[in-house]
Amino acid sequence: LKNMEIDINHRYVIETEQILAERRHEKDKFSEIIEHNLLHAAILHKNKEIVKILVANPKINIKDKMIITQITTDRIKIDNDFPNRTVIHKETGNALHFATKMGNIDIVQTILSHPDIDINDILEENDKEVVETRGYHGKRFKYMKLNVKKTSLHIALHKGYANIAQFLLSKNIVLKEE
Repeated sequence: LKNMEIDINHRYVIETEQILAERRHEKDKFSEIIEHNLLHAAILHKNKEIVKILVANPKINIKDKMIITQITTDRIKIDNDFPNRTVIHKETGNALHFATKMGNIDIVQTILSHPDIDINDILEENDKEVVETRGYHGKRFKYMKLNVKKTSLHIALHKGYANIAQFLLSKNIVLKEE
């Protein structure tokens, strides 16, 4: 075991599915797919010691992105119709983004101690909603899309984490306009 080589940047995919409601032959479902590495897992579990060990390792890819995709399928009531709806929420961000979302200043500070972390990197959130209605001419689809880009400072301010926002500002974070 001493000479065993472990890839600390290996990406894991975790998929979960939950049935929200059942009626007749239909099911309302929520599913989540998380693509992440060991560092991201340690951040999500708020494990400060593991984060410190991984950030100190010269082989860590601190810029690696975690991707969280959440999909909800259900039926909604519109007037006298019950169309199918699919909502997809996808977040793509680095370790700093998710540490900020978790609200742990110690983990944020540890991640920012790594020389390769980009404090101004962007977290992307994409939301898409598709509603399938049945009209006079058959099926019709209505789409709604929303794309949001945020820095860690945006996240800290939105979540109300004043201590993290103050720390990020002390590190010369730049608010990007896109």
